[in-house]
Amino acid sequence: MHSPTPTPRLQGPRGFTLIELLITLVVVTIIAGVALPSFMDSIRKSRRSEAFAAISATQQALERWRGNNAAYSTALSDLGVTSPTSSGYYVITVSAPASPGTLANGYVVMATGQSGSSQANVADCK
Repeated sequence: MHSPTPTPRLQGPRGFTLIELLITLVVVTIIAGVALPSFMDSIRKSRRSEAFAAISATQQALERWRGNNAAYSTALSDLGVTSPTSSGYYVITVSAPASPGTLANGYVVMATGQSGSSQANVADCK
């Protein structure tokens, strides 16, 4: 007896269709559009710790300076503090307070976002 030869199975096309690729691309774009701003906001928030650390170090240096001098200093070189900060995201400034307006009684330390960096002009950072 003669055995029948098996017929080859027809195989469907392999790969992705253009529609499937476009749908995937649209989904990935939407996810990236939502996730990227949130990610960048988290990065900006995490960099604020550098500003707090720089303000704290400047405050400690000012208090050490005042212990040996009649008034606080606004010169960061006198205090041994560098500006901008080590990563370059913030500029540290020291000024006299608005009231009474003398460095013998107080000071104001500010960390401002370095222009040209991602920390510049951040609306929710006061």
